[in-house]
Amino acid sequence: RVFSFTAYDSLDQASNTATSTITVVPNDDPSLDLDPNNTGSDNYTANFSEGGGAINIINTTGSNLSDQTGDTVNKLTLSFDKSRFADGNAESLSISGSTDAGATIANLGSLTASTDASLTFAIGSVTYDYEISISGTTATISFTKDNGAALSQAETETLLESLRYNNTESDPDDTNTRVFSFTAYDSLDQASNT
Repeated sequence: RVFSFTAYDSLDQASNTATSTITVVPNDDPSLDLDPNNTGSDNYTANFSEGGGAINIINTTGSNLSDQTGDTVNKLTLSFDKSRFADGNAESLSISGSTDAGATIANLGSLTASTDASLTFAIGSVTYDYEISISGTTATISFTKDNGAALSQAETETLLESLRYNNTESDPDDTNTRVFSFTAYDSLDQASNT
């Protein structure tokens, strides 16, 4: 947007014309790509092998989060349908790189709501908090930086790359595909794709 200014004196003589230019920069929603090496899809698919140990739930090569304006992330949510996790306490999410007590979220099929402030873990020097909410059979885990502070894009990327799924059941249920859905919310609470 360009505004032009001209001043006129008492004799109606015009000054030079000065302009003010305003560039509108959209604050687009953040964008998640769980498989940045696959140009055809933002989704990621992995195979879990019985006895094979914890696996990544996103592709950890490449950038999974982008935001044109470089906004911080207020929270990252991970949602799933608990009814698809039939192996009870054997199924868990863990945070690779953290040995804190809050770094393992167990019993995904029977997960209960919690806003307990002790649900924290650290990766390196960054402390993350999380809370769990339940609506019907949908569980949502909301991750933030400690004390509700905003996460940088790099801290969010580190969190995404640290999440691992494991199932220690000796004969795991293979009738249901386990599906995790992620959403990132920027500083204006704009949601990414899911």
